[in-house]
Amino acid sequence: MRRMNRKEDNREKAVTYFFRHPKVGYSIAKVSQTFIGEVAKTLSIESFTVPAHKADPISVIRNIWYVYRHRNKTGINHITGDIHYCAIALIGCKSVLTIHDLRTIHYVENPVKRKIFELLWFKIPLHIVNKVVCISEHTKNNLMKITNRSDIEVIYNAVDPLFQFAPKEFDKKKPVVLHIGTEWNKNLLNVALALSSIPCHLCIVGKLSSEQKEALTINHIDYSVTSDLTNEEIVEEYRNCDIVSFPSLYEGFGMPIIEAQTVGRAVLTSNIEPMREVAGNGAVLVNPQDINEIRQGILSIIRDDYFRTTIIQNGFENVKLFSPEKAAQKYIELYKMESLVKTLLQIVVAGNLGSVGAIADQIGRITIKNGWKSYIAFGRFPRPSESKLIRIDSKWSILLHVLQTRLFDRHGLGSRRATKKLIKQIKDVQPDVIHLHGIHGYYINVKLLFDFLKTVDIPIVWTLHDCWSFTGHCGNFDYVRCEKWKILCEHCPQKKQYPKSWFLDRSKKNFLQKKQWFTSVKNLTITTVSDWLKNQVKHSFLKNYLVTIVNNGVDISTFSLQTNTKNIQDKYNIPDKFKILGVANIWDKRKGLNDFIKLHQLLDAGSNQIILVGLSKKQISKLPKGIIGIERTENLHELAQLYSLADVYISTSVEETFGLTIVESMSCGTPVIVYNTTACPELVTPETGVAVAKNDINAVFNAISIIRQNGKQFYSKNCIDRVVENYDKDKNFVKYFDLYQTLIADKN
Repeated sequence: MRRMNRKEDNREKAVTYFFRHPKVGYSIAKVSQTFIGEVAKTLSIESFTVPAHKADPISVIRNIWYVYRHRNKTGINHITGDIHYCAIALIGCKSVLTIHDLRTIHYVENPVKRKIFELLWFKIPLHIVNKVVCISEHTKNNLMKITNRSDIEVIYNAVDPLFQFAPKEFDKKKPVVLHIGTEWNKNLLNVALALSSIPCHLCIVGKLSSEQKEALTINHIDYSVTSDLTNEEIVEEYRNCDIVSFPSLYEGFGMPIIEAQTVGRAVLTSNIEPMREVAGNGAVLVNPQDINEIRQGILSIIRDDYFRTTIIQNGFENVKLFSPEKAAQKYIELYKMESLVKTLLQIVVAGNLGSVGAIADQIGRITIKNGWKSYIAFGRFPRPSESKLIRIDSKWSILLHVLQTRLFDRHGLGSRRATKKLIKQIKDVQPDVIHLHGIHGYYINVKLLFDFLKTVDIPIVWTLHDCWSFTGHCGNFDYVRCEKWKILCEHCPQKKQYPKSWFLDRSKKNFLQKKQWFTSVKNLTITTVSDWLKNQVKHSFLKNYLVTIVNNGVDISTFSLQTNTKNIQDKYNIPDKFKILGVANIWDKRKGLNDFIKLHQLLDAGSNQIILVGLSKKQISKLPKGIIGIERTENLHELAQLYSLADVYISTSVEETFGLTIVESMSCGTPVIVYNTTACPELVTPETGVAVAKNDINAVFNAISIIRQNGKQFYSKNCIDRVVENYDKDKNFVKYFDLYQTLIADKN
């Protein structure tokens, strides 16, 4: 069984199949391929065969390691039989195990060895895998004796499409009796005794032992032997025979029964399970230990034309239960069961709106693409999403939360009823991972939420987009050069900044409560959007948590170099000068609007043009003559055109936990000038722009001169390459999905 070449099918593999080594036997691979061919019409698949065929410790370890290396982290892993112990390699992955029989433990005499086999082949795998399939009710009933699992499915093996009806006149004088298999359980010795003195030719598929040869000779059986046949050659043996002999002493299923029924041949098989279950009314059932009963069964087929015709007709009806299409459909339904689908639940202030809401939505799309279910619980502003949206709070409850914050500085402690409702919904959803984004924003009660999170055995990811989680009040502190948060917040200098408090300063109590609540969750992993923010976390009371960086990203197909910018230039009456662009969502004092005004005073108005996007009407009205102010672009394409039109982009922001507009500009091929503070300088290299001292307008002026002298083209390709390499959202947000997989595996 070869691995599918990636060039043949570049889709994410929905199902990965693992087969035992062919030296052990090809039967499992053969019957599995029958339905897998049908599954592949609906789902993308790949297949692997383990390298070792023995059951000694080294071979077992080799096979487990092989499966571990080739496991499907995003889809479903299906062990098709026999190598059940390889489920150990699939901890943390979705998995299905097909069990064909229990002979591994039924026929081991050494009690110690039997216990080892029972543990490795059955008890441990049954504890690990998500779904268990048996190929017959008989196998399921036997399995139920050693496990408490009640969710075992039965999916019958399917007959190979190579087997087709082949009419043949029955030879009553000397019928050809086909006997499949020569292992002990195939009962050839009793068949030889039963056929003694019956005129027939016995065609045996398999290799004979000396004892079997002697028995055939003593009983004067006219026989022939074939082995190592291809599938086509086996089909031909069925076509050439008149009767199929299969009075087996033990089977997991009994494929020769339905193969014979499909071709249209009379079948004699055992009156024990699972042969009785598989044969239905389409075979002569006999006691495999009773030689005379086997003999009478063969004679009734030869002598009674009506009886023979009836069991053949019944066989035609019976094989409809064993079609490849039917087996494949049942497996596809199984793969789509809830227990095989991982679930992500994210909590965010806005549903698919704003930068953080858009990030959560993009992560949801990635998980859905990889076969997960995605839920996004949000506070307000929902927009359509592929994820299932859960509204946390009502408009009036949010307003009450705002009021509680303004009057008492109790931000994050309102919305009790809404949070209790959310917790109930989380319990109903039963997510495999919970991902928190901004949990401030007047919509959730953080105490109730974290009291719940510390009780669940679920990996929690918390992406910090600002610093609110480890301060007593504010979301950012660098602007006022406050470092109280490293020890204990109190007498907050930013009480009237978001989340604004009109009267009380509760920063000390808020800090102590946050420290208590936010450090109580053991299964928490923190991600930050920049190296700067990670360093702040490592100096806070959250420092003992694992902290990893997942940079924000931009849509490089939207924010790309636009060659046609004349329309946008004409729309906003932008003159053909050296164009300096600044963009902000809200131009508060941290974003540095006043610095642009100071810069304007230094620049030669005849050769330079400042364009600012994101201003309010009031701010635009107060701009000095010569600065173009724009409230909002109509869409992102217009914004990308402005970035592309500009000769340089300047960020005068003094506090950024990432700096998304900086990356958007570089993605459009425009060099940048930033202040050497917070996360901004880590985005920029000498090949993509210049970092200068905070609020140093003369340094900004000089940096503009450097970029003008080098020319935009000197930087443009480097800017684009840096974004593609480090800040492509499709690459970066996949890192969250990889993190989920790792955390689930570590948990297990």
